[in-house]
Amino acid sequence: MPNKRPKALTVMRWVLVFAWTGVVLIAGPNLGIPSPLGSVLGFAVLSIVLVNALWQHMPLASACIMAAILAGLVGVAYEALAFLAFGYALSPGDWLANAVGAVAGAATGYPLIKKADGFVSPA
Repeated sequence: MPNKRPKALTVMRWVLVFAWTGVVLIAGPNLGIPSPLGSVLGFAVLSIVLVNALWQHMPLASACIMAAILAGLVGVAYEALAFLAFGYALSPGDWLANAVGAVAGAATGYPLIKKADGFVSPA
């Protein structure tokens, strides 16, 4: 399925993904939001922006599934890096909060992106 949207719009969507990933990984722990809530919110938004970028290249339902998987993998990598680089204790609760956020974001992303597409893309 060829992408008929302007290339600049697609690039901006991927820039948003990388920018938000940086916020989640670098600034997220320092924002003063309680850890489980911050993880759920951060990874939910990451999943939504991933859906927004991925559906430029695949059907929306597939983009939601991929976004949940990718955001969940980022969460696992983040927890592993925190353990290996900074000596933080591995906590299944932290990973679970990241995963819940990733799935919630993908589930929210489907109707949100479907609705927003009507505003951004021509009919």
